[in-house]
Amino acid sequence: MLSLSKKTDYALLVLTTLAQKPKDYVSLRELAIKKNLPYRFLAQVARALVHDGLIISREGSGGGYRLNRPARKISVSDVVTAIEGGVALASCLSHSETECALAVNCPLKKGMPSIQRMVLKTLTKKTVADLLAAK
Repeated sequence: MLSLSKKTDYALLVLTTLAQKPKDYVSLRELAIKKNLPYRFLAQVARALVHDGLIISREGSGGGYRLNRPARKISVSDVVTAIEGGVALASCLSHSETECALAVNCPLKKGMPSIQRMVLKTLTKKTVADLLAAK
């Protein structure tokens, strides 16, 4: 089964939660308790989102995290890239340094790039705001 990693899933959960209160700073610890999620893992996710500029943090009383730009301007692709480093449906489509052992005779080499482009186009088109609006 092809699926998002738990880390990406949590990142989308953090972003959709923050999108519901776009001007407020939300405590990550409170979010972890409310959603029954492991705080340390959520903190790793938040660090990656801050690093890629999707959210900002503020320390101290009244601090927490909030979106760095409107939810309609954060694509699912942005989130996957922040957490996973990009989208690759096959190892030969990633930007890694390692060469696939099957590259020379691979029957997928010609067809997979077009599938990858379609998936990437969809992930780029869909935003955090779209996820909130979906019913």
